[in-house]
Amino acid sequence: MLFVMFCTFMLFSVDESTEGETLRYGQHFALRTTEEYGGQLYLTSDHKTFQKYAKNSRMQEVNLIDNPTFPGCWKALYLDPEMRLEYEGYPVPANTKILINHCRTNHNLALLYKFFLRTSFGREFEVTTHSFFDSHKVEEDVNHWIILTGHPNIKNGTMLQRSIPVCEEPEPKTEERDRKS
Repeated sequence: MLFVMFCTFMLFSVDESTEGETLRYGQHFALRTTEEYGGQLYLTSDHKTFQKYAKNSRMQEVNLIDNPTFPGCWKALYLDPEMRLEYEGYPVPANTKILINHCRTNHNLALLYKFFLRTSFGREFEVTTHSFFDSHKVEEDVNHWIILTGHPNIKNGTMLQRSIPVCEEPEPKTEERDRKS
């Protein structure tokens, strides 16, 4: 899996919590590009209008601005809607699926695989703010996101690139276990 640094965002607090404090479900935060590759631009969205909408899907537009404002305020929601209220205020575990909800419009961040844009970086999928639901009123996969943490031993690496620790390796097959005894 290859991660591109120009698509990397960092989480920043927009409330009174201190930097480095654990992110909690329901806590407001801002998504900012990294200093080296994006010049500190904040991910923002606002209500769709007749003149302001996503280029291909015509849904609520997502863009980058240079100063943090309320339209750039997001919050993490627990994936299971039946347990969402119970998890409010609990720490968000890294490397697990969550929903990223826009505070102003209450729509979820979505990556649309059906719509793409041609940019100087090549073909890119369109990102919008829209909640997609299935027949059971549960958010679809296009609304699922994973907050990855960096791997301390690999430059520009993620925790998904780590090797499996010895204690987490699967048990040997029964034939191998019988030979050892």
